[in-house]
Amino acid sequence: MVVDKIAERMDPNTLLERLLRLEEKIEELKRENALLRQAQQAQAASKKGEETAAAASRPEAVAAAGTIRLSVDPATGQIVDASPAAVRFFGYGVEALRGRHIADLDLLSQKGAPLPTPGEAASLFRARYRLAQGEVRDADVFIYPIVREGQPLLQYTIFDVTERESDIRALRRSERRFRQIVEQAADLIYRTDPSGYITYINPAALRLFGYSLEELRRVHFSELIHPDYRAEILAFYARQVSSRTPSTYCEFPIITQPGKVVWIGQSVQLFTRDDRILGFQAIARDISERKQAEKLITDHVARLHRHNRRLHERLQKLERINIDLGGMAMTDYLTGLRNYRAFRDRLNHAFQHARNTRTPLSLLLIDLDHFKRVNDTRGHAAGDALLNTLGSLLQTRARSTDVVARYGGEEFAVILPFTDQSGAIAQAERLRAIIEHTFSNDGVTASIGVASLSETVHSPEDLIRQADIALYAAKQQRNAVRHYTQLTPETQQNILQIVTRQPAAEGTNVSEE
Repeated sequence: MVVDKIAERMDPNTLLERLLRLEEKIEELKRENALLRQAQQAQAASKKGEETAAAASRPEAVAAAGTIRLSVDPATGQIVDASPAAVRFFGYGVEALRGRHIADLDLLSQKGAPLPTPGEAASLFRARYRLAQGEVRDADVFIYPIVREGQPLLQYTIFDVTERESDIRALRRSERRFRQIVEQAADLIYRTDPSGYITYINPAALRLFGYSLEELRRVHFSELIHPDYRAEILAFYARQVSSRTPSTYCEFPIITQPGKVVWIGQSVQLFTRDDRILGFQAIARDISERKQAEKLITDHVARLHRHNRRLHERLQKLERINIDLGGMAMTDYLTGLRNYRAFRDRLNHAFQHARNTRTPLSLLLIDLDHFKRVNDTRGHAAGDALLNTLGSLLQTRARSTDVVARYGGEEFAVILPFTDQSGAIAQAERLRAIIEHTFSNDGVTASIGVASLSETVHSPEDLIRQADIALYAAKQQRNAVRHYTQLTPETQQNILQIVTRQPAAEGTNVSEE
Protein backbone atom coordinates (compact mmCIF):
# COMPACT_ATOMS: atom_id res chain seq x y z
CA MET A 1 0.00 0.00 0.00
CA VAL A 2 1.08 3.56 -0.66
CA VAL A 3 0.34 4.45 2.95
CA ASP A 4 2.71 1.73 4.14
CA LYS A 5 5.48 3.08 1.92
CA ILE A 6 4.94 6.58 3.25
CA ALA A 7 5.07 5.26 6.80
CA GLU A 8 8.34 3.45 6.10
CA ARG A 9 9.96 6.64 4.84
CA MET A 10 8.66 8.96 7.55
CA ASP A 11 9.97 9.17 11.09
CA PRO A 12 7.11 8.55 13.58
CA ASN A 13 7.88 11.72 15.51
CA THR A 14 7.72 13.80 12.31
CA LEU A 15 4.54 12.01 11.31
CA LEU A 16 2.75 12.74 14.56
CA GLU A 17 3.98 16.30 14.65
CA ARG A 18 2.59 16.93 11.17
CA LEU A 19 -0.70 15.32 12.13
CA LEU A 20 -0.94 17.51 15.20
CA ARG A 21 -0.16 20.62 13.16
CA LEU A 22 -2.83 19.65 10.63
CA GLU A 23 -5.40 19.23 13.38
CA GLU A 24 -4.46 22.60 14.84
CA LYS A 25 -4.65 24.23 11.38
CA ILE A 26 -8.09 22.79 10.71
CA GLU A 27 -9.36 24.03 14.06
CA GLU A 28 -7.85 27.42 13.36
CA LEU A 29 -9.57 27.62 9.97
CA LYS A 30 -12.87 26.61 11.56
CA ARG A 31 -12.52 29.43 14.06
CA GLU A 32 -11.65 31.83 11.26
CA ASN A 33 -14.68 30.63 9.30
CA ALA A 34 -16.99 31.31 12.21
CA LEU A 35 -15.56 34.79 12.73
CA LEU A 36 -15.69 35.49 9.02
CA ARG A 37 -19.30 34.45 8.78
CA GLN A 38 -20.17 36.73 11.67
CA ALA A 39 -18.43 39.59 9.88
CA GLN A 40 -20.11 38.71 6.59
CA GLN A 41 -23.49 38.60 8.25
CA ALA A 42 -22.92 41.98 9.82
CA GLN A 43 -21.75 43.36 6.48
CA ALA A 44 -24.76 41.92 4.67
CA ALA A 45 -27.13 43.32 7.27
CA SER A 46 -25.55 46.73 6.90
CA LYS A 47 -25.87 46.61 3.13
CA LYS A 48 -29.46 45.44 3.44
CA GLY A 49 -30.32 48.42 5.66
CA GLU A 50 -28.67 50.79 3.26
CA GLU A 51 -30.51 49.24 0.29
CA THR A 52 -33.88 49.36 1.98
CA ALA A 53 -33.44 53.00 2.95
CA ALA A 54 -32.25 54.07 -0.48
CA ALA A 55 -34.52 51.91 -2.60
CA ALA A 56 -37.35 54.42 -3.13
CA SER A 57 -35.16 57.34 -4.12
CA ARG A 58 -32.20 55.49 -5.68
CA PRO A 59 -33.19 52.44 -7.77
CA GLU A 60 -29.62 51.91 -8.92
CA ALA A 61 -28.35 51.13 -5.38
CA VAL A 62 -27.86 47.44 -6.07
CA ALA A 63 -25.97 48.08 -9.26
CA ALA A 64 -23.68 50.56 -7.58
CA ALA A 65 -22.67 48.23 -4.72
CA GLY A 66 -19.19 46.61 -4.71
CA THR A 67 -20.35 43.42 -2.97
CA ILE A 68 -21.43 40.36 -4.95
CA ARG A 69 -25.21 40.74 -4.67
CA LEU A 70 -28.25 39.54 -6.54
CA SER A 71 -31.82 40.80 -6.19
CA VAL A 72 -34.34 37.97 -6.63
CA ASP A 73 -38.11 37.97 -7.02
CA PRO A 74 -39.33 35.73 -4.21
CA ALA A 75 -42.44 34.78 -6.12
CA THR A 76 -40.72 33.49 -9.25
CA GLY A 77 -37.14 32.92 -8.11
CA GLN A 78 -35.91 34.98 -11.05
CA ILE A 79 -32.98 37.35 -10.76
CA VAL A 80 -34.14 40.97 -10.98
CA ASP A 81 -30.81 42.76 -10.73
CA ALA A 82 -27.08 42.13 -10.13
CA SER A 83 -24.25 44.25 -8.75
CA PRO A 84 -21.15 44.88 -10.87
CA ALA A 85 -19.20 42.54 -8.60
CA ALA A 86 -21.81 39.82 -9.29
CA VAL A 87 -21.44 40.36 -13.02
CA ARG A 88 -17.69 39.95 -12.72
CA PHE A 89 -18.04 36.94 -10.44
CA PHE A 90 -20.52 34.96 -12.54
CA GLY A 91 -19.12 36.05 -15.91
CA TYR A 92 -22.55 36.86 -17.30
CA GLY A 93 -23.81 40.29 -18.33
CA VAL A 94 -26.56 41.95 -16.33
CA GLU A 95 -29.14 41.17 -19.02
CA ALA A 96 -28.06 37.52 -19.11
CA LEU A 97 -28.53 37.28 -15.36
CA ARG A 98 -31.88 39.03 -15.28
CA GLY A 99 -34.75 36.64 -15.68
CA ARG A 100 -32.52 33.58 -14.89
CA HIS A 101 -33.80 31.42 -12.08
CA ILE A 102 -31.48 31.63 -9.09
CA ALA A 103 -31.42 27.82 -8.77
CA ASP A 104 -29.92 27.53 -12.25
CA LEU A 105 -26.65 28.96 -10.90
CA ASP A 106 -26.41 26.88 -7.70
CA LEU A 107 -25.36 23.27 -8.09
CA LEU A 108 -26.44 22.50 -4.53
CA SER A 109 -30.02 23.79 -4.73
CA GLN A 110 -33.01 22.01 -6.21
CA LYS A 111 -35.08 23.90 -8.70
CA GLY A 112 -38.59 24.45 -7.40
CA ALA A 113 -37.54 24.47 -3.76
CA PRO A 114 -39.30 27.26 -1.84
CA LEU A 115 -37.44 30.53 -1.34
CA PRO A 116 -37.51 32.65 1.81
CA THR A 117 -40.42 35.08 1.76
CA PRO A 118 -40.29 38.78 2.69
CA GLY A 119 -40.70 39.32 6.38
CA GLU A 120 -38.74 36.21 7.39
CA ALA A 121 -35.42 36.56 9.18
CA ALA A 122 -32.19 36.54 7.21
CA SER A 123 -30.78 33.12 6.45
CA LEU A 124 -27.30 31.74 5.65
CA PHE A 125 -26.58 28.79 3.43
CA ARG A 126 -23.77 27.26 1.43
CA ALA A 127 -23.91 27.47 -2.36
CA ARG A 128 -21.80 26.08 -5.15
CA TYR A 129 -22.07 28.20 -8.28
CA ARG A 130 -21.16 27.23 -11.83
CA LEU A 131 -19.80 30.32 -13.56
CA ALA A 132 -20.13 31.22 -17.22
CA GLN A 133 -16.72 29.71 -18.06
CA GLY A 134 -17.71 26.44 -16.37
CA GLU A 135 -15.66 27.05 -13.20
CA VAL A 136 -17.26 26.01 -9.92
CA ARG A 137 -16.93 28.25 -6.87
CA ASP A 138 -18.00 27.72 -3.24
CA ALA A 139 -19.77 30.57 -1.50
CA ASP A 140 -21.45 31.58 1.74
CA VAL A 141 -24.78 33.26 0.89
CA PHE A 142 -26.80 35.55 3.17
CA ILE A 143 -30.44 36.17 2.13
CA TYR A 144 -32.37 39.18 3.38
CA PRO A 145 -35.85 40.32 2.44
CA ILE A 146 -35.90 43.93 1.15
CA VAL A 147 -38.44 46.21 -0.44
CA ARG A 148 -37.55 48.29 -3.45
CA GLU A 149 -40.04 50.69 -5.07
CA GLY A 150 -42.79 48.90 -3.19
CA GLN A 151 -41.75 45.50 -4.54
CA PRO A 152 -40.65 42.85 -2.03
CA LEU A 153 -37.37 41.23 -3.08
CA LEU A 154 -34.80 38.82 -1.70
CA GLN A 155 -31.25 40.15 -1.62
CA TYR A 156 -28.52 37.50 -2.01
CA THR A 157 -25.18 38.68 -0.57
CA ILE A 158 -22.49 36.27 -1.78
CA PHE A 159 -19.02 35.68 -0.28
CA ASP A 160 -16.56 33.58 -2.30
CA VAL A 161 -14.96 30.99 0.05
CA THR A 162 -13.53 28.65 -2.59
CA GLU A 163 -9.86 29.02 -1.61
CA ARG A 164 -10.58 28.65 2.08
CA GLU A 165 -12.74 25.58 1.54
CA SER A 166 -10.10 24.11 -0.76
CA ASP A 167 -7.48 24.60 1.95
CA ILE A 168 -9.71 22.93 4.52
CA ARG A 169 -10.42 19.97 2.23
CA ALA A 170 -6.69 19.58 1.49
CA LEU A 171 -5.88 19.69 5.17
CA ARG A 172 -8.54 17.12 5.92
CA ARG A 173 -7.22 14.83 3.20
CA SER A 174 -3.72 15.17 4.67
CA GLU A 175 -5.08 14.55 8.14
CA ARG A 176 -6.85 11.38 7.00
CA ARG A 177 -3.73 10.16 5.24
CA PHE A 178 -1.43 10.78 8.20
CA ARG A 179 -3.97 9.41 10.66
CA GLN A 180 -4.17 6.27 8.57
CA ILE A 181 -0.37 5.95 8.78
CA VAL A 182 -0.47 6.43 12.54
CA GLU A 183 -3.27 3.90 12.92
CA GLN A 184 -1.30 1.32 10.93
CA ALA A 185 2.06 2.03 12.59
CA ALA A 186 3.74 -0.82 14.48
CA ASP A 187 5.09 1.67 17.04
CA LEU A 188 3.10 2.48 20.14
CA ILE A 189 1.76 6.01 19.74
CA TYR A 190 -0.30 7.95 22.22
CA ARG A 191 -0.95 11.53 23.24
CA THR A 192 -1.77 13.11 26.58
CA ASP A 193 -3.16 16.41 27.73
CA PRO A 194 -0.99 18.80 29.83
CA SER A 195 -1.99 16.87 32.96
CA GLY A 196 -0.78 13.54 31.56
CA TYR A 197 -4.14 11.92 30.83
CA ILE A 198 -4.31 9.96 27.57
CA THR A 199 -6.31 11.67 24.82
CA TYR A 200 -5.32 9.51 21.86
CA ILE A 201 -3.81 6.07 21.43
CA ASN A 202 -3.19 4.03 18.29
CA PRO A 203 -4.24 0.36 17.84
CA ALA A 204 -0.71 -1.00 18.35
CA ALA A 205 -0.54 0.61 21.80
CA LEU A 206 -4.05 -0.59 22.63
CA ARG A 207 -3.06 -4.16 21.81
CA LEU A 208 0.08 -4.00 23.96
CA PHE A 209 -1.46 -2.20 26.95
CA GLY A 210 -4.46 -4.54 26.95
CA TYR A 211 -6.96 -1.83 27.94
CA SER A 212 -10.03 -0.68 26.06
CA LEU A 213 -10.01 2.77 24.50
CA GLU A 214 -12.48 4.08 27.05
CA GLU A 215 -10.43 2.67 29.93
CA LEU A 216 -7.24 4.28 28.70
CA ARG A 217 -8.89 7.67 28.25
CA ARG A 218 -9.47 7.69 31.99
CA VAL A 219 -5.90 6.56 32.78
CA HIS A 220 -3.00 8.81 33.72
CA PHE A 221 0.08 7.64 31.83
CA SER A 222 2.00 7.21 35.11
CA GLU A 223 -0.39 4.42 36.12
CA LEU A 224 1.09 2.30 33.33
CA ILE A 225 4.66 2.57 34.70
CA HIS A 226 5.97 -0.25 36.89
CA PRO A 227 5.73 0.90 40.54
CA ASP A 228 9.44 0.27 41.14
CA TYR A 229 10.33 2.80 38.42
CA ARG A 230 7.41 5.24 38.69
CA ALA A 231 9.02 7.88 40.90
CA GLU A 232 12.19 7.92 38.82
CA ILE A 233 10.35 8.25 35.49
CA LEU A 234 7.97 10.94 36.79
CA ALA A 235 10.97 12.93 38.02
CA PHE A 236 12.58 12.51 34.58
CA TYR A 237 9.54 13.97 32.79
CA ALA A 238 9.17 16.69 35.42
CA ARG A 239 12.66 17.87 34.45
CA GLN A 240 11.62 17.84 30.79
CA VAL A 241 8.65 20.09 31.62
CA SER A 242 10.58 22.48 33.84
CA SER A 243 13.40 22.85 31.30
CA ARG A 244 10.99 22.86 28.34
CA THR A 245 13.12 20.21 26.63
CA PRO A 246 11.40 19.50 23.28
CA SER A 247 12.22 15.80 23.08
CA THR A 248 13.49 13.10 25.45
CA TYR A 249 14.07 9.35 25.42
CA CYS A 250 14.09 6.86 28.25
CA GLU A 251 13.47 3.16 28.88
CA PHE A 252 11.31 1.68 31.63
CA PRO A 253 8.95 -1.27 32.31
CA ILE A 254 5.16 -0.96 32.20
CA ILE A 255 2.41 -3.18 33.60
CA THR A 256 -0.14 -4.26 30.98
CA GLN A 257 -3.75 -5.14 31.75
CA PRO A 258 -2.98 -8.88 32.02
CA GLY A 259 -0.34 -7.97 34.61
CA LYS A 260 2.57 -8.68 32.30
CA VAL A 261 5.78 -6.64 32.64
CA VAL A 262 6.86 -5.14 29.32
CA TRP A 263 9.93 -2.96 28.76
CA ILE A 264 9.45 -0.03 26.38
CA GLY A 265 11.82 2.55 24.91
CA GLN A 266 9.88 5.81 24.68
CA SER A 267 10.45 9.13 22.94
CA VAL A 268 8.33 11.97 24.28
CA GLN A 269 7.77 15.30 22.58
CA LEU A 270 6.63 18.28 24.59
CA PHE A 271 4.28 20.62 22.72
CA THR A 272 4.07 24.21 23.87
CA ARG A 273 2.68 27.48 22.60
CA ASP A 274 3.85 30.78 24.08
CA ASP A 275 5.51 28.75 26.88
CA ARG A 276 2.12 27.15 27.64
CA ILE A 277 2.11 23.35 27.66
CA LEU A 278 -0.35 21.89 25.16
CA GLY A 279 0.38 18.24 25.85
CA PHE A 280 2.74 15.34 25.32
CA GLN A 281 3.17 12.97 22.44
CA ALA A 282 4.82 9.59 22.99
CA ILE A 283 6.20 7.05 20.54
CA ALA A 284 7.36 3.81 22.11
CA ARG A 285 8.57 0.36 21.14
CA ASP A 286 8.50 -2.96 22.93
CA ILE A 287 12.16 -3.60 23.82
CA SER A 288 11.54 -6.57 26.11
CA GLU A 289 13.47 -8.99 23.88
CA ARG A 290 16.41 -6.60 23.73
CA LYS A 291 16.33 -6.19 27.51
CA GLN A 292 16.27 -9.96 27.96
CA ALA A 293 19.22 -10.27 25.57
CA GLU A 294 21.05 -7.52 27.47
CA LYS A 295 20.39 -9.33 30.74
CA LEU A 296 21.71 -12.57 29.29
CA ILE A 297 24.80 -10.74 28.07
CA THR A 298 25.22 -8.96 31.43
CA ASP A 299 24.86 -12.24 33.32
CA HIS A 300 27.30 -13.92 30.94
CA VAL A 301 29.78 -11.06 31.33
CA ALA A 302 29.40 -11.29 35.12
CA ARG A 303 30.11 -15.03 34.96
CA LEU A 304 33.14 -14.34 32.77
CA HIS A 305 34.36 -11.73 35.27
CA ARG A 306 33.97 -14.23 38.11
CA HIS A 307 35.75 -16.89 36.06
CA ASN A 308 38.51 -14.45 35.13
CA ARG A 309 38.86 -13.44 38.76
CA ARG A 310 39.25 -17.07 39.79
CA LEU A 311 41.75 -17.60 36.97
CA HIS A 312 43.63 -14.49 38.06
CA GLU A 313 43.74 -15.74 41.64
CA ARG A 314 45.02 -19.11 40.43
CA LEU A 315 47.61 -17.42 38.24
CA GLN A 316 48.78 -15.34 41.19
CA LYS A 317 49.01 -18.49 43.25
CA LEU A 318 50.96 -20.20 40.48
CA GLU A 319 53.25 -17.17 40.22
CA ARG A 320 53.91 -17.33 43.94
CA ILE A 321 54.58 -21.06 43.63
CA ASN A 322 56.88 -20.40 40.67
CA ILE A 323 58.68 -17.73 42.67
CA ASP A 324 59.03 -20.17 45.55
CA LEU A 325 60.17 -22.89 43.17
CA GLY A 326 62.54 -20.45 41.54
CA GLY A 327 63.89 -19.56 44.92
CA MET A 328 64.19 -23.22 45.80
CA ALA A 329 65.99 -23.86 42.53
CA MET A 330 68.50 -21.16 43.43
CA THR A 331 68.71 -21.88 47.17
CA ASP A 332 70.52 -24.58 49.16
CA TYR A 333 67.83 -26.27 51.24
CA LEU A 334 70.13 -27.01 54.17
CA THR A 335 71.80 -23.64 54.76
CA GLY A 336 69.43 -21.26 52.99
CA LEU A 337 72.39 -19.83 51.07
CA ARG A 338 72.58 -19.58 47.30
CA ASN A 339 73.31 -22.94 45.72
CA TYR A 340 75.85 -23.78 43.06
CA ARG A 341 73.47 -22.77 40.25
CA ALA A 342 72.79 -19.38 41.81
CA PHE A 343 76.51 -18.98 42.55
CA ARG A 344 77.40 -19.45 38.88
CA ASP A 345 74.69 -16.98 37.82
CA ARG A 346 75.85 -14.30 40.27
CA LEU A 347 79.52 -14.88 39.39
CA ASN A 348 78.76 -14.39 35.69
CA HIS A 349 77.06 -11.07 36.48
CA ALA A 350 79.85 -9.95 38.82
CA PHE A 351 82.53 -10.90 36.28
CA GLN A 352 80.80 -9.00 33.46
CA HIS A 353 80.25 -5.93 35.65
CA ALA A 354 83.89 -5.92 36.77
CA ARG A 355 85.10 -6.17 33.18
CA ASN A 356 82.75 -3.36 32.01
CA THR A 357 83.58 -1.02 34.91
CA ARG A 358 87.26 -2.03 35.23
CA THR A 359 86.79 -2.72 38.95
CA PRO A 360 88.48 -5.50 40.97
CA LEU A 361 86.79 -8.81 41.70
CA SER A 362 87.93 -11.74 43.88
CA LEU A 363 86.64 -15.21 44.74
CA LEU A 364 87.06 -17.34 47.89
CA LEU A 365 86.59 -21.11 47.89
CA ILE A 366 86.30 -22.49 51.45
CA ASP A 367 86.65 -26.19 52.35
CA LEU A 368 86.26 -27.51 55.91
CA ASP A 369 89.09 -29.58 57.38
CA HIS A 370 88.32 -32.74 59.39
CA PHE A 371 84.59 -32.46 58.69
CA LYS A 372 84.31 -36.18 57.95
CA ARG A 373 85.30 -36.88 61.55
CA VAL A 374 82.15 -35.02 62.75
CA ASN A 375 79.94 -37.12 60.48
CA ASP A 376 81.62 -40.34 61.51
CA THR A 377 81.67 -39.74 65.24
CA ARG A 378 78.55 -37.63 65.84
CA GLY A 379 76.37 -38.44 62.86
CA HIS A 380 75.14 -36.58 59.84
CA ALA A 381 72.60 -34.56 61.85
CA ALA A 382 75.46 -32.95 63.75
CA GLY A 383 77.30 -32.42 60.47
CA ASP A 384 74.22 -30.72 58.99
CA ALA A 385 73.92 -28.47 62.04
CA LEU A 386 77.58 -27.47 61.72
CA LEU A 387 77.15 -26.64 58.01
CA ASN A 388 74.06 -24.59 58.79
CA THR A 389 75.94 -22.68 61.48
CA LEU A 390 78.82 -22.03 59.10
CA GLY A 391 76.44 -20.72 56.45
CA SER A 392 74.95 -18.23 58.91
CA LEU A 393 78.44 -17.24 60.08
CA LEU A 394 79.65 -16.51 56.54
CA GLN A 395 76.49 -14.58 55.70
CA THR A 396 76.72 -12.34 58.76
CA ARG A 397 80.38 -11.52 57.97
CA ALA A 398 79.63 -10.67 54.32
CA ARG A 399 79.11 -7.19 52.94
CA SER A 400 75.87 -6.26 51.17
CA THR A 401 77.65 -6.57 47.82
CA ASP A 402 79.20 -9.96 48.63
CA VAL A 403 77.59 -13.21 47.52
CA VAL A 404 77.85 -16.25 49.83
CA ALA A 405 76.96 -19.68 48.40
CA ARG A 406 77.24 -23.34 49.27
CA TYR A 407 79.51 -24.69 46.60
CA GLY A 408 78.85 -28.37 47.43
CA GLY A 409 79.28 -30.77 50.36
CA GLU A 410 81.35 -28.91 52.99
CA GLU A 411 82.65 -26.37 50.46
CA PHE A 412 81.48 -22.76 50.33
CA ALA A 413 82.17 -19.85 47.97
CA VAL A 414 82.24 -16.10 48.55
CA ILE A 415 82.20 -13.63 45.66
CA LEU A 416 83.89 -10.34 46.62
CA PRO A 417 83.05 -7.51 44.16
CA PHE A 418 85.24 -4.38 44.31
CA THR A 419 87.91 -6.38 46.17
CA ASP A 420 91.50 -6.73 44.94
CA GLN A 421 94.07 -9.42 45.83
CA SER A 422 95.23 -7.96 49.14
CA GLY A 423 91.67 -7.26 50.32
CA ALA A 424 90.59 -10.76 49.39
CA ILE A 425 93.50 -12.37 51.27
CA ALA A 426 92.73 -10.27 54.35
CA GLN A 427 89.04 -11.26 54.27
CA ALA A 428 89.99 -14.91 53.82
CA GLU A 429 92.31 -14.77 56.83
CA ARG A 430 89.55 -13.23 58.95
CA LEU A 431 87.08 -15.94 57.97
CA ARG A 432 89.64 -18.71 58.57
CA ALA A 433 90.31 -17.40 62.09
CA ILE A 434 86.60 -17.06 62.90
CA ILE A 435 85.88 -20.60 61.68
CA GLU A 436 88.78 -22.00 63.71
CA HIS A 437 87.52 -20.25 66.82
CA THR A 438 83.85 -21.07 66.30
CA PHE A 439 84.35 -24.78 65.71
CA SER A 440 87.34 -25.36 67.98
CA ASN A 441 85.39 -27.85 70.08
CA ASP A 442 84.57 -29.82 66.94
CA GLY A 443 88.20 -29.84 65.78
CA VAL A 444 87.07 -28.30 62.45
CA THR A 445 89.10 -25.67 60.58
CA ALA A 446 88.98 -24.26 57.05
CA SER A 447 91.29 -24.14 54.04
CA ILE A 448 90.62 -21.20 51.71
CA GLY A 449 91.73 -20.70 48.12
CA VAL A 450 91.72 -17.15 46.72
CA ALA A 451 91.76 -15.85 43.12
CA SER A 452 91.42 -12.33 41.77
CA LEU A 453 90.64 -10.77 38.39
CA SER A 454 93.84 -10.38 36.40
CA GLU A 455 95.20 -10.50 32.88
CA THR A 456 95.27 -14.29 33.06
CA VAL A 457 91.56 -14.48 33.91
CA HIS A 458 89.42 -14.32 30.77
CA SER A 459 86.20 -15.90 32.03
CA PRO A 460 84.35 -16.83 35.23
CA GLU A 461 85.60 -20.40 34.70
CA ASP A 462 89.21 -19.14 34.78
CA LEU A 463 88.53 -17.43 38.11
CA ILE A 464 87.02 -20.63 39.56
CA ARG A 465 89.90 -22.76 38.28
CA GLN A 466 92.53 -20.48 39.84
CA ALA A 467 90.64 -20.37 43.20
CA ASP A 468 90.35 -24.18 43.07
CA ILE A 469 94.07 -24.62 42.47
CA ALA A 470 94.77 -22.22 45.39
CA LEU A 471 92.38 -24.23 47.58
CA TYR A 472 94.20 -27.46 46.74
CA ALA A 473 97.45 -25.86 47.81
CA ALA A 474 95.87 -24.64 51.08
CA LYS A 475 94.50 -28.14 51.78
CA GLN A 476 98.04 -29.51 51.73
CA GLN A 477 98.70 -27.51 54.91
CA ARG A 478 95.12 -27.26 56.30
CA ASN A 479 93.74 -24.28 58.23
CA ALA A 480 95.49 -22.04 55.68
CA VAL A 481 94.83 -19.36 53.05
CA ARG A 482 96.53 -19.46 49.65
CA HIS A 483 96.18 -17.01 46.73
CA TYR A 484 96.71 -18.33 43.23
CA THR A 485 99.45 -15.79 42.54
CA GLN A 486 101.34 -17.00 45.60
CA LEU A 487 102.03 -20.30 43.80
CA THR A 488 104.83 -20.78 41.34
CA PRO A 489 103.83 -21.42 37.73
CA GLU A 490 105.25 -24.91 38.08
CA THR A 491 103.11 -25.61 41.16
CA GLN A 492 100.07 -24.16 39.45
CA GLN A 493 100.61 -26.45 36.46
CA ASN A 494 101.21 -29.55 38.60
CA ILE A 495 98.06 -29.01 40.65
CA LEU A 496 96.01 -28.36 37.48
CA GLN A 497 97.12 -31.73 36.18
CA ILE A 498 96.29 -33.46 39.46
CA VAL A 499 92.88 -31.87 40.21
CA THR A 500 89.86 -31.86 38.01
CA ARG A 501 87.33 -29.88 40.01
CA GLN A 502 83.77 -31.24 40.24
CA PRO A 503 81.63 -29.94 43.12
CA ALA A 504 79.93 -32.44 45.36
CA ALA A 505 76.21 -33.09 44.88
CA GLU A 506 74.24 -30.04 45.81
CA GLY A 507 72.54 -30.04 49.20
CA THR A 508 74.23 -33.22 50.40
CA ASN A 509 76.48 -33.74 53.38
CA VAL A 510 79.37 -35.58 51.78
CA SER A 511 82.85 -34.91 53.09
CA GLU A 512 86.45 -35.77 52.36
CA GLU A 513 89.10 -35.89 54.97
